[in-house]
Amino acid sequence: MSKQIFIDTSGFIEAVQAEGETAERIHEILKDALLKGDRLITTDYVLDELFTLMRCREKLPVSEISKFIKDTKMSNIEIFGITKELIQDAL
Repeated sequence: MSKQIFIDTSGFIEAVQAEGETAERIHEILKDALLKGDRLITTDYVLDELFTLMRCREKLPVSEISKFIKDTKMSNIEIFGITKELIQDAL
């Protein structure tokens, strides 16, 4: 049975910034999940927070951040838009 795996801001940051064994492990986990048919999901709020952190804390140029987000949208990660109805359903 496939699972849904939510990727929060910290997950994206680790995937981008991790080095060595940690980076290998993160990429192995994501690859295995996709091979099993698991769904990788995130929200537009997470991408917004990620964009802000990358821009303000890491001082990355907007062009690099935009490329990262576009690449993410084209990958196997499903991005859910947070709507008023979704928030009401969650409460």
